[in-house]
Amino acid sequence: AALEITNAQGQKTDAAAFFISADGTLATAAHVLTATSAVTVLMPDHSRAAAKLIASDPLSDIALLKVSTSDKIIPAHMRETALELGEPVAAVGSPLGYQQSLTAGIVSALDRPYGATTPYGFIQHDAALNPGSSGGPLVDKNGEVVGMNVAIADGARRNVGVSLAVPAALVQTIT
Repeated sequence: AALEITNAQGQKTDAAAFFISADGTLATAAHVLTATSAVTVLMPDHSRAAAKLIASDPLSDIALLKVSTSDKIIPAHMRETALELGEPVAAVGSPLGYQQSLTAGIVSALDRPYGATTPYGFIQHDAALNPGSSGGPLVDKNGEVVGMNVAIADGARRNVGVSLAVPAALVQTIT
């Protein structure tokens, strides 16, 4: 799902998220939100729903949102088997505001460190990420979620070919 986020100063940014349960819970990147952010979810049927921040873990960069909707929600299927180097993956998100975009790449490294304070290993891949990609799922060739996209390696505001995702297993432990 695409997210439109408005901060306390009225500035808008784009991000992505994906449903992790049929009750309307979504996972997204914690770094795109603040406690005062107003979040609108663009639902699969193109309607809009307000979302409430229910949990945030800055160490893993995972946040959980909740929407109330009468729509039937089909949660993403999380992959349970291990990834392999060179495996094809695709990133889904709203890069530069282009909602529901898909970029393809391969798994470049597993258990990659990122940031001085993050104790978790991330998935490195080369599917293009740009601002607005954060929080979107990284999927395998079967459409199963293998991770959640959170960073471009050097902190650049544009794709540099080194992208990082929180592993799906970590997303599942936070939820």
